[in-house]
Amino acid sequence: MYFYKKNIMKYNFTQIFVLFIITFLTFQGSAQTTVCDGVFEEENGLLVIEMESAKLPVDSNWQLGNEPDPDQPGATINYLFWNGPESFANLSNALITYNIRINTPGTYRFLVRGRIGMGNLKDRHNDFWMNIEADDYFAERRSNGQLVSVLGPESNCNSIPDRGCADSAKNGDEFMKIFMNVVPTNGDGEERDWRFVSNVNTEGVLAHLLIKAVFNEAGNYSINIDARSSYYFMDKIVFFRDGVSRSVAENLANPESTCNEDSLSINDIENINSIKIFPNPATNSITISNLSANNQGKFVLRNILGATIRQIDVTSANQNIDISDLESGTYFISSLGTKSFTQKIIKL
Repeated sequence: MYFYKKNIMKYNFTQIFVLFIITFLTFQGSAQTTVCDGVFEEENGLLVIEMESAKLPVDSNWQLGNEPDPDQPGATINYLFWNGPESFANLSNALITYNIRINTPGTYRFLVRGRIGMGNLKDRHNDFWMNIEADDYFAERRSNGQLVSVLGPESNCNSIPDRGCADSAKNGDEFMKIFMNVVPTNGDGEERDWRFVSNVNTEGVLAHLLIKAVFNEAGNYSINIDARSSYYFMDKIVFFRDGVSRSVAENLANPESTCNEDSLSINDIENINSIKIFPNPATNSITISNLSANNQGKFVLRNILGATIRQIDVTSANQNIDISDLESGTYFISSLGTKSFTQKIIKL
């Protein structure tokens, strides 16, 4: 103790303050990453997204952190986590959106590299809410390569044969609970496990490990997440097409996918956000309004299975579309232009 006090006294207040500032700035700099305001481009069937690349909601409890990467000596993991109230039934209304462009249509598998950031239980601080805006979004359980069962979000599970309903948010039933179930220590109580593990389940059903999304056509889509548990540390997303091996997708040497900020300019985003569809739900017809010239053109209406019902030529800023002949259910209407968008409609 005497040695400690003696040496501390050698530093005057100014020196200690300078050391503090340097340490603080070093930590802050290493915890930051480039925010993507555009679209992450899939290439050769693979998307890699650093989760801290998101544009975070203003005044939310999303936070960034960093620590040494136990799987890459000398490297640092920058990660995203929620430091607010936990929300096990409903969305937290702190939505983060990762805009993506799929250039190679097909079925993709989703995984997050993460770890449990608090405690030593595998079923606490281990999950988040997620929706993938795609032609279909579900989770499979397989045994010896054979399909056992499929779960989907409550927004569509009851309308698709042989599909169960996953745990979903009550105020946003297109969002499923995504979780990992790995004991958070390596056995010595100190080192933490970072794993590519993402599961879906529901009460009384074993975990479904294969979270998938189907993209029938090349275009712009999105991955949307919201907070459920606190202190679940999330490093990166990998999204890989059938035919790309898991070992290739999980290679930590993979760079982050290109963020193409030209794909969606600020004006494009504002134009897309201003588009309205009403009434919704609807019985006989819907109106699409506030369409800019870039958003006009060919539209496609799909059912919940991703099958095309019809194509529609949209030639004005406000256009009425007859849906009286459709069966009741959930549909998706999308533009096929380069500045594309997708919105869900409910037919009564």
